[in-house]
Amino acid sequence: YFKIIILLFVSIAFCPTTTKFCAETIPPNNDKLFPLSIQVQRLRGGKATAFGQQLQQLQYVVKRDPEGYAGEVASNLQAFRDKVKAWEANPTESQKELGELAIFFAHMSAYFPNIGFVKTELVRILRHNSTSLGHNARFKFCEALTLMCSKKQIPVEELCSIFFSLFRLPDKKLRSYLFFIPPLTPSNG
Repeated sequence: YFKIIILLFVSIAFCPTTTKFCAETIPPNNDKLFPLSIQVQRLRGGKATAFGQQLQQLQYVVKRDPEGYAGEVASNLQAFRDKVKAWEANPTESQKELGELAIFFAHMSAYFPNIGFVKTELVRILRHNSTSLGHNARFKFCEALTLMCSKKQIPVEELCSIFFSLFRLPDKKLRSYLFFIPPLTPSNG
């Protein structure tokens, strides 16, 4: 277990071509309050693509300075629109980056109210094209909508109606996720 942690840190903190420390792995404007382990981006169990890691990096710095990174968010919004159009033209194409962009914009929805387009696109795709989506993209879209619901960007009633329609799909992982959604499960309080 200890070897795995060291290998992950080395693979994150050192450039692959040299043995020098990569400055790109640590966000700018780092405070002395946070230890290095918090500032280094996580790998999501080794399943994130390089694009997903860049989005995590951007997400970290946007939370600190939303106005300063509005241009990068706008370019990623255009990339999201382009990827949706490309997916609609060819539904058999991989949707991994589309799912990562959906999660990114779910986190950014509190900082940029003008990205409501993403919410409506996710709802539209899940309502009308849920069977043609890959199971990973469908799961990411549901995670993104759940995040938006927890940030009060989407009403719980709308989320429930979407998720109830997804129960008919033969996706066991998705059904188990939909059964225990944090904003919808009753709390002991």
